[in-house]
Amino acid sequence: MSGAWVPYHLRWNKSIDRSIFIEFLTKLNAYQPVQNYSYIGFGAVHMEDFKIVHSLLGINDLKCLEQDTYIHKRQKFNRPLACIELCNQSSGEFISDFFPERNSIVWLDYADPRQIGTQIREFQALLSKLQVYDVVKITLNANPNALVNQTEVRPRTTIDKEKMYQDRFNKLKSRMSGIMPQTINADMMTNTGLPIAINQIIEYSSKQILDGKTNRRFFPVNSFVYADSNHQMLTFTGVILEHNQEDSFIERTGLNNWEYFLRDINEPHKIDIPDLTLRERMEIDSLLPCDDLERISSRLLTSNVQFDENKEKSMSKLESYMKYYRHSPFFTKISV
Repeated sequence: MSGAWVPYHLRWNKSIDRSIFIEFLTKLNAYQPVQNYSYIGFGAVHMEDFKIVHSLLGINDLKCLEQDTYIHKRQKFNRPLACIELCNQSSGEFISDFFPERNSIVWLDYADPRQIGTQIREFQALLSKLQVYDVVKITLNANPNALVNQTEVRPRTTIDKEKMYQDRFNKLKSRMSGIMPQTINADMMTNTGLPIAINQIIEYSSKQILDGKTNRRFFPVNSFVYADSNHQMLTFTGVILEHNQEDSFIERTGLNNWEYFLRDINEPHKIDIPDLTLRERMEIDSLLPCDDLERISSRLLTSNVQFDENKEKSMSKLESYMKYYRHSPFFTKISV
């Protein structure tokens, strides 16, 4: 699909991220039943997450946050379930008034790169109020161009490039104001490096709130980088645990054998599946599960099928699909 904006419910890479989040919650459910949890998030006008959480996990306490009044009015019209409470307030306002009486699953689905400092502080404020076994998923804009609006900039020399990276770093540092670890530097202000930097900020900011003040920590579960438009996004999911619970939690939830488990904070998983036709998808799926990338690629090449003019990029997209095919949506037109 061309264009910079893709409707929320048609973002295929985001759909994969959402599906894997639900898979984690089913794993958590085996360790700590989640049916009586609250689920809190940003639902836009379609409220896809809320429908899935209710359908698959049986959660009835659902709170949808929306600060824009005109979207809130559309949500009232489109509300798919009576158990969704529609809250016409910002995430910051909600968190300020939030004093949970039960366990919670919260998805802070941010998008504006200019507000990343405020967003991380809201994340910290939320962590300070959560209980053991509560889950937080946070989505942040990880497009380095957006830090200083450099979409059209094409540095011509090494000096130009270094200045561009330094400008991005200075802007990020000014927005974070005391929440940025010293491990982050200007060289990380790239498409590959910025998601790692944001992961480090999330981990660092959680430790500021929990370490030394409680016996709890924000335990990383997974992290993904993807783009369904011009903006690259970074998601990070974690669960509140006591320090002595980590080993038993990993063992009983099966995270150590889960391919999407975040084993290194500096190695977020990348989601970048190709836009497949139905015929292409059926051909690939007929060979899966399989980790032989060359075999599947060769099969496609016999029919002259590539997903990018550049063969390496095409192979990378195919490899991503092979990793996430179980969670990959397929969008098509239907008559209602």
